Amino acid sequence: MLRSELGAGSAGFSRVLDGEAVKQHQRVLLFVAPPGSISEALVAAIEREFRWISVRIVPEPALARAKFDVPVQLILVDTNHIDELLEHWKEIEEAHPFASMAVTASHSKICMDAFQKAAARRAIRGIVPMDVNLDIWLSVVCIMLKGGEYFPPELFQRNTSDLSAPVEAPPKHTAEPTDSARAVKGLTARELQVLSCVAKGLQNKLIAAELGLSEHTVKIHIHNTIRKLGAHNRTEAAALYFRCTEGWRGGLQAASNEVPL
Repeated sequence: MLRSELGAGSAGFSRVLDGEAVKQHQRVLLFVAPPGSISEALVAAIEREFRWISVRIVPEPALARAKFDVPVQLILVDTNHIDELLEHWKEIEEAHPFASMAVTASHSKICMDAFQKAAARRAIRGIVPMDVNLDIWLSVVCIMLKGGEYFPPELFQRNTSDLSAPVEAPPKHTAEPTDSARAVKGLTARELQVLSCVAKGLQNKLIAAELGLSEHTVKIHIHNTIRKLGAHNRTEAAALYFRCTEGWRGGLQAASNEVPL
């Protein structure tokens, strides 16, 4: 879990009024989170990865309306503050018109009703999971900083009709597919493409070049694929791919010809 990996520091709140540090950066990433919940290690990792970003922390949404010396680019609001966020988001939006806003939450604490209400009002543009490793977390934040949206795909029940192309059923003489085979069939067309490249032994940089994606996007696709398959790492995911595609490879290839982002 991200917080347990990095530890919970208590000095983060003191950074809020550190105006001199803000001036050294071009943009602000603002956390709205309880004091001590955002560790100094996480702050350092963000500012090391995104050199133009300075991290600031306030304990409640009402204080997110504060002005800073440079524009706020991204606001990450703790899931426990969703109700307060809905009360103040208009004022926050007026104070920081160029900022995207997202909610931070572990998968176990996500309340879909509250998130859907916030998303319907366009108060948030995504959910940033806090129970993933740091590398994946930074990739999600990178997408958000660039104005993109991110919602963990496993939060939503997807109907088979939503898939970009149907997968051919195995011939009648073929044994019923295993749970692993069904999991592989349930991947999106883009995830199948990325997994196919992983199975070939390609590294993220080469996968990104081959599919015309950023490395950050590739990392997120691999992370989501591993979670959906119930695998522990990319090697195990590749092994499942080889094991499960033997009987219906043609159907997978047909599905992977579609390339949604």
